[in-house]
Amino acid sequence: MKKLNTVVCLMLVILMLPIVVFAQTQEEWNHTETLQHATDVFEITDDGRKMHIVTVLDEGTEYCPLEKIVTQVDTAFDSYFYSDSPIEWIRISYHDREGNVQQGWIVANTEAITGINMSVFDDTSSEEYNGYDLGFVLCETLSLRENPDATSKIIQTMTYGTYFTVIEESGSWYNVTYRDEEGLRYSGWVRKEYVLVNPDYFIPDGETPVYAMPSGSAKRVGLISGETRYPIIGEIDGFLVISLRGASGFVVKP
Repeated sequence: MKKLNTVVCLMLVILMLPIVVFAQTQEEWNHTETLQHATDVFEITDDGRKMHIVTVLDEGTEYCPLEKIVTQVDTAFDSYFYSDSPIEWIRISYHDREGNVQQGWIVANTEAITGINMSVFDDTSSEEYNGYDLGFVLCETLSLRENPDATSKIIQTMTYGTYFTVIEESGSWYNVTYRDEEGLRYSGWVRKEYVLVNPDYFIPDGETPVYAMPSGSAKRVGLISGETRYPIIGEIDGFLVISLRGASGFVVKP
């Protein structure tokens, strides 16, 4: 009789399992949020070093946030984006196009992103980012064109200070990919002479004069201070040439 009771109890537990799982799923989806713009969803490799874009969720998609972490050094979370502030990642649960529940990671504070720097493969667009160089727009505006030709169609116009990933070069052109402020990804070609690749930066320590020539007696073209970073274009005679919104000037090398 005791053995029979044990069997009956076991059968009841097995029968109730789908109900419990279903209840947990329903509870999970009671707390949903809505995407404000199209968003890439990532998966992390088993070693935690790389990310793969598995899908793009459209604006208005509902999802359930499961956990949030801030940028972790020496992990995939740290190496995908360039950012002046910590990236916040959310692991989410969402329905794919077949209605199945899936999980992945999205960026919560996309406004902090300034560029891309990681090994990533996008199964949809076949774009790859694999340790490529970081480009910086030096001029006020720079045309992104379909082909490496000055007469080619303009896809987008990038402004001074835009960061992008350099995929390859061909003659006097770079093939690049970047995201605009709304998170939309563009790929095309830009002229190399308007681009600074993998720049180092000068950060003024207090008020720092900027000279028109590499000389302390030269005319001043500005006075900079604060924690703003200025891309370094070159170095000459103990002075650094820095970029100043489409122009350039000289500061004494620290």
